[in-house]
Amino acid sequence: MFLIAAVLLFIGVRRAFGPGRRLISKIIAPVLATLSALIVTLFVFVAFIEPRWLPASTGAPQPGQKAPEFTLTDTNNKPVALADLLSQPVANKPPKGVLLIFYRGYW
Repeated sequence: MFLIAAVLLFIGVRRAFGPGRRLISKIIAPVLATLSALIVTLFVFVAFIEPRWLPASTGAPQPGQKAPEFTLTDTNNKPVALADLLSQPVANKPPKGVLLIFYRGYW
């Protein structure tokens, strides 16, 4: 997608500087091209470079690893323990596991 965007950006700037174009197109085209290049650079920096600076989370559970025992409150302010979820039958069958999904946010 970045390659397609770069090609379209190049075509647009080239057309803006074509013969018979007004001065305003010759001013706006480089400004928009520079802004587009800065946005792509910022995206690449935030998505690929900055995450490498984060410290390694050596204490975090890995996929497939057994989760430590914990108790949290649900939306009704009732405590729910991981052991309770693993022991309650689902559709009259013992559960095979629990899927943990961690949400970040304010609500």
